[in-house]
Amino acid sequence: MTTKEKIVTEALELFSVHGFEGVSMRDIGAAVGIRESSIYKHYSGKQAILDAIVAKAMEEIDQLLVKLDVPDSKQDASVARYTEMKFEDIAELCSKMILVQMDNDIIRKFRQLVTIEQYRNEELRRIYIEMFMERQLLYNEKVFDYLLKIGVLKGNSPRMMALEFFAPFFLLQYRYDTDREVLAANLKEHAVTFIKEHLKED
Repeated sequence: MTTKEKIVTEALELFSVHGFEGVSMRDIGAAVGIRESSIYKHYSGKQAILDAIVAKAMEEIDQLLVKLDVPDSKQDASVARYTEMKFEDIAELCSKMILVQMDNDIIRKFRQLVTIEQYRNEELRRIYIEMFMERQLLYNEKVFDYLLKIGVLKGNSPRMMALEFFAPFFLLQYRYDTDREVLAANLKEHAVTFIKEHLKED
């Protein structure tokens, strides 16, 4: 790991516990094992470090979705893959989308950071909503819209279905964030139950 990468890693660790304002450049330097002045060789200031953390977290999420081979919601042909999957497999995929993010150290700590900062930093609040709420809701809405149109699922509003589907995921990952086994079981049970209830009968 380079010094520049270590600065980001240690800063994220500190920010996720103390918040952005609660950490000084001196604190970051001490955690890295370098002088405060040496940080400026790599970053212009604390905000630049935060910007690098945000970019890294977004990159990590994108890479995880690729690794899971999650269908691209922007393409109907990709979303159509859901019609070829058993609902147990869909539930497994939906659960994994949450679990792998919680298992990823960078994403987990970044979520802690934006949770702390959302009430005092408007930009981080926007990023928090975009990355951990709206992005997932829009994805689910697109999928449900497609499945409703082709008659696989029953329902009236893709947006409301997305909210109904995603809200328990959001709640459960906070409720059971220290018990992965219980979390995984609850996530899958919710996903299976939701799909069964909305599956259109032949």
